[in-house]
Amino acid sequence: MTIDELSKLMKEGFEQIQRQFEDVNKRLGNLETDVAWIKGKLEGTQEGKASVWQIITTATAVGAVIIVLIALLK
Repeated sequence: MTIDELSKLMKEGFEQIQRQFEDVNKRLGNLETDVAWIKGKLEGTQEGKASVWQIITTATAVGAVIIVLIALLK
């Protein structure tokens, strides 16, 4: 092999490695997007559960006040 052939072969190898790095970078970007979407879904679910618990707590407190008022009026 001549130096020119080796140089061409190395250039092709480096180009192939560069394409592979670009593919990995693209996949990593997609993975980051997917993880962010999942994180958002989990946070939304947690906020929904917190909202439900707040309603239950408020309803329980209102119920307790009503029971106390009924007990006081009798």
